[in-house]
Amino acid sequence: MAAVKKMKPGAFPKNLRHACHCLLGEFDALDRDRTLFILPVGSLEAHGWHLPNDTDMTSAVVMAEQTGIFFARAHGDWTVVLLPLLNIGTDELPLPGSIEFSRRTVYRALVEYGRSLKRWGFKNLVLTNGHGGPKHNLALDDACRTCNRRYGMKMTSPGILVYQDFIFGKKFPLLEAELGRKLKPFEKKGLVDIEHAAGWETSIILNENPELVAADYRDYGSSMLSVPESVRKAARFLEAVVKRIPLLKGTLRALGLPLEEGVRLLLTADKMYHQKKPWFTYSGDPSVAKADIGRAWKMAVSKEIVRLIGGVYIIGERKPSSVVSNYSAIIFLRRDFMHISFWAIVFLIAAAAVMYILTTGGAAL
Repeated sequence: MAAVKKMKPGAFPKNLRHACHCLLGEFDALDRDRTLFILPVGSLEAHGWHLPNDTDMTSAVVMAEQTGIFFARAHGDWTVVLLPLLNIGTDELPLPGSIEFSRRTVYRALVEYGRSLKRWGFKNLVLTNGHGGPKHNLALDDACRTCNRRYGMKMTSPGILVYQDFIFGKKFPLLEAELGRKLKPFEKKGLVDIEHAAGWETSIILNENPELVAADYRDYGSSMLSVPESVRKAARFLEAVVKRIPLLKGTLRALGLPLEEGVRLLLTADKMYHQKKPWFTYSGDPSVAKADIGRAWKMAVSKEIVRLIGGVYIIGERKPSSVVSNYSAIIFLRRDFMHISFWAIVFLIAAAAVMYILTTGGAAL
């Protein structure tokens, strides 16, 4: 399977290992404080007519391997252990070939993964992920917060947090540095959209497994939706109102997009998750894809992840639960918020019931 393809042994630093190849004694000898586990998480999902169903799996594994290599080279006193792909996910495109799990199942699987590592004294775990579905990423984020709180772990999920900055064009200079050339205007335009089986992912597979990309990928043009000016104007007005509300202002800032652009992305997501024929099979522009963009993406994204997680595991200036996807900025969608809200409502109902009983009982006397 393409997503679990092994790299040549010489490509790995000596302090980087595969968990599935470790013997019992080797595993038990690992320094509990200076061992970093990296777990790629991804599932089978339809990716247009031109990409294989394991595209998200491949992205997660590539991200894990290259991040592991960079981290191991930068920190020779640490051991990096690559865990095998966890083939699970939710919020998949509802098309033939997609395998869908519930958000709860994904969350519980990752919490159990963390619990198992903590059982033997390990605490440092990074999740890599190439799937941008909100429920999927919230499940990963929720699992990180639970394991960090419940087991005292340092569990992070930086994949989509970093990847989205590239998707929305915020990190083009880093990509160009790895490319050794400037992106052309049509490439920049084609790469900025909700990414699904488009310029980024097609580039990744062209670099990793070009034989799996259908030859007609250049025939698929931009799927970018045009939003009526009246809707854009309403979004700009609403954004001005939202910026006056502290909690919502912070959420908007964390998401990192103007509300006007957010509306367009929501309309795109609606087409993706509420399929009608003809099927909406990709989002973006596959025709701008190139293998060198896929290679540059691998290097630039992995370096950014290493920089980000260094603040958690090396410098200690960042809290682990802060290194999660931008979707966690939408507080009311988080599992911890929903649980607190549920128990708060239960408490208020119980308190109201007690007050009612005491009040009516006193009146009767």
